[in-house]
Amino acid sequence: MTSAPVTLDSLNIAGDGDDIDMVQAIEATFELDFGDSTIEWRTVGDIERSVLAAFAPSETPGKCATSMAFYRLRTGIAALRPGHETIRPDTRLKVLGLGPAGPALRGLSDRVGLRLAKPPMGWVGVMGLLLMLAGIVAVVPMGWRGLALIPAGIALCAVDRGDFGRMTVGDLARQAAKDNMAALARLGADRRPEAIWTTLRDTIAEMSGYDAPAISRTTRLAA
Repeated sequence: MTSAPVTLDSLNIAGDGDDIDMVQAIEATFELDFGDSTIEWRTVGDIERSVLAAFAPSETPGKCATSMAFYRLRTGIAALRPGHETIRPDTRLKVLGLGPAGPALRGLSDRVGLRLAKPPMGWVGVMGLLLMLAGIVAVVPMGWRGLALIPAGIALCAVDRGDFGRMTVGDLARQAAKDNMAALARLGADRRPEAIWTTLRDTIAEMSGYDAPAISRTTRLAA
């Protein structure tokens, strides 16, 4: 028997820019502009009410957004990466030659008409950033020779795959379904209130770093 997750009391948003990033992520997901109404938000429930008021929810069940995203991605990947005839939800992105940057991912995003978020940087990219920083710092003791580290750092950042090394097409579909709810809803995806709540909660969880099941409508935005 598993215990229910403890409800999070507060997101501890201190107004240091994290709140702006979260609002922008929610606006992008639902294609809304909250304007100055965000000043009145005190809890996650307040955000939900604003979304429901502007997003026009439906009581009629719709299609599964994740499935819709997967089939669009599968078609797009097959067109961009011919030769991969069997693309399943558990197919790893690295097998398909897709990285977090470059023309392949941008081309896939344009082809399927969905925003595909770049995953967090992996250790290779971090090493690249450190090399670039070291190159800049090394200019003082080593002169212009220190700048030789910068191209190496740029090269590492270019090949960094971040979470793409572990992600599957199914993972990308779930992420795309969350990030493109408004676009998929126009195509028939489920837009009932509970589906909207789940997407909103998952978006807030991703931006705040907290576990989604712990976030409730009574969770305060600031302590």
